[in-house]
Amino acid sequence: SDKNYIKIYATNECHRIYMSLHDVENRMAGRTDFIRVHRSFIISKAFIEQVEINTVIMKRNGLRVVIGKQYRDAFFAYLENHRF
Repeated sequence: SDKNYIKIYATNECHRIYMSLHDVENRMAGRTDFIRVHRSFIISKAFIEQVEINTVIMKRNGLRVVIGKQYRDAFFAYLENHRF
């Protein structure tokens, strides 16, 4: 089962590790350089290329991440106060 496997996309590579996204989020508590945008995605704020309606497009790899309904308010509040 892939339930607790996650993919971590680095600049030029992808790592698959056995850990839940919830565990990753807990380990990253207090870090301000990442933001949860979907139940399946935590992204680096530094790699946001652009936002199209409810989709984030990431720099370098062009990965498109849909912003989940439960995370939209927090994400758009972040965008209002920060430029990328």
